[in-house]
Amino acid sequence: MRPEPASNITSRRQIALVLGDAGVGKLICERLKDLGFATRLQPPPSLNSTPDQLRSVIREFAQKESASGTLWLHPGVTPIAERTEWPTICREFACTFIGPPPRSLSVFNNRLSLLGEAEKISISNLLISPDPLHSVREIEKLIRTHKFKLPCVLKSVRGGSGQGVRVIHQLDDLGKSLGLWLEQNRRNLGEIIILAERYVEGARRIVQPFVRFADGHVELFPLVDASLTSRLRKVIEFCPAQGDPPDEGEFKPVREWTRALAQRTGYVGVGSLEYLVDGSRCYLIEGVPRLNTSFDLWESVLGTSAVAWQLAAMAGPAQREMPGCLPRREWKVGLSLRIYAEDPVLQLPQPGAVREVSEKREWTFPGSVARLDLAVEAESVVDPMGSSVLGCLLVGAEDRKRAMTVARGLLEEIWIAGSIQTNERFLQELLTHPWVQEGMFHACFVDEEFIPSVRPDQGLIKVFARMAQLLSENVPGSAQAKWAVGDQWIKTIAEGDVHWRSGPNSFEVGEKKGLSGVIQSEKGPTLRACCYPLSSDRWQARVGNWFLPVRRVVPKPAQQGPVYQKLSALVAGRVHSILFRQGSWISAHEPALLIESLGMLVPHALPVDVRVVRWHVGAEDMVQAGQMLAEFERAAQVR
Repeated sequence: MRPEPASNITSRRQIALVLGDAGVGKLICERLKDLGFATRLQPPPSLNSTPDQLRSVIREFAQKESASGTLWLHPGVTPIAERTEWPTICREFACTFIGPPPRSLSVFNNRLSLLGEAEKISISNLLISPDPLHSVREIEKLIRTHKFKLPCVLKSVRGGSGQGVRVIHQLDDLGKSLGLWLEQNRRNLGEIIILAERYVEGARRIVQPFVRFADGHVELFPLVDASLTSRLRKVIEFCPAQGDPPDEGEFKPVREWTRALAQRTGYVGVGSLEYLVDGSRCYLIEGVPRLNTSFDLWESVLGTSAVAWQLAAMAGPAQREMPGCLPRREWKVGLSLRIYAEDPVLQLPQPGAVREVSEKREWTFPGSVARLDLAVEAESVVDPMGSSVLGCLLVGAEDRKRAMTVARGLLEEIWIAGSIQTNERFLQELLTHPWVQEGMFHACFVDEEFIPSVRPDQGLIKVFARMAQLLSENVPGSAQAKWAVGDQWIKTIAEGDVHWRSGPNSFEVGEKKGLSGVIQSEKGPTLRACCYPLSSDRWQARVGNWFLPVRRVVPKPAQQGPVYQKLSALVAGRVHSILFRQGSWISAHEPALLIESLGMLVPHALPVDVRVVRWHVGAEDMVQAGQMLAEFERAAQVR
């Protein structure tokens, strides 16, 4: 479907700057091109950019394109789109901002303001106190003073879900890691302003996308069930939400409150509100004054263009026209799965180099279709200072079970390999869980009920070791080496333990070599394999949908003098801070330094009491996973 352009677009050439990545940003560009725009795609600035830095984005765009046509800015789907300065900056350069007016941005951009406006029209929320919090001491005082039952939820008043939200299960959490979380918020958002909410067990997380026109007319789009979250980040979303009859049942307050709050805030454009719903209980938890990250899911189910609705809402009251909606049989039910650069079991970010990527991006089956939108390509790099979202798999089908079956099969086919690690296996196992298949899940299900597999069978572990062994055949001492594959030790691997259907084909990374190919597994199916070198004796390997680090360990002669404990980087990233000076004592499990990676601060510690002998890195240094950070002397050695 090609929606008609909004009626307020002139015949002069329209040029839109889109802030986004090669995944969702490219999708928005395609929607705008369907409406007659020329587009320019640019990565979004950081969330804590200054107004002058935002202004420079538009100034540079205007200098290049103002002579060619009328300028527009589409701020994308990241939290940077919520910055209240955009409308004013755009006016300075005769650029039209595709988004809500400044007042609506201001209200939605602050969770406390939004919940306060909602409370005035009797919309329920979970706030413990209307006053913002700024420190661990204030948070602890609030929890002790109110004497309510833990757990509770802490949220930054700005920024998206995931990193900006934390659940406190017990008072010990306040001292152990809350300070680190607050520092992470300050780093990402430039400030620490926190609100506290009651924790609701067993509720579903429901997203209501909507559009409001300047004349007050509100249209509601299909509900999205975003209950399957990991660490409060959306992982799998369903549309429409199960049990979503219009204007009745448990979702009736969601629809009524969305209409009322859109009118209350004078919103103009496309946005969304999120709720926790548990039977007759319903609570507003946040709002998004932009296209939400799952807009391509609900627009596919509805058979429309979310960007066309954005532009239509900007037309004057006398010019209001509705973009077309042409639902397709294959999109009666939609499913969205987010692919992250992470180790989902250890919950660690995993940026790095991308060596190989699936070539196929679209599929058609009887009664079902699917599309893979990726923000990475072969030979690209996921920057540790960038986003952890690599892409999204969208599946449409005639019914929910068919959509999940297709998604499970495609997750076996999707391939992203290199020094990076991704979460396809985690997604596949989640879709296989019987409770998920029956729709019996809630917003805390993944973190509290779901247990993913930790390691493959022994036969597959031998494949990992064999690949590294092939790359080490001419290295002195390899005949006596042992191989650490994940948390397993492999001493000898016979050549017949691995059957190659194609390859192995070698490739070079600098002076190091890797290999890839296709193997025949013991259980029948063929599996794609890649072994990517990280150092002379370390590799990141993928076989099928399993990722495991592989390390070669060669026996060394007895060392003369002291033997020091070493600390290696768990992730690639930038050293945020070193917490102890050289010569200081560090207690067991106490963080020694922090590494910033994909927006997270990852603490590094040792399981024993140690004294710092020497640091091999400094603050702000970039490090790679496995790189030595420091050497320590154990307490027993000193005594």
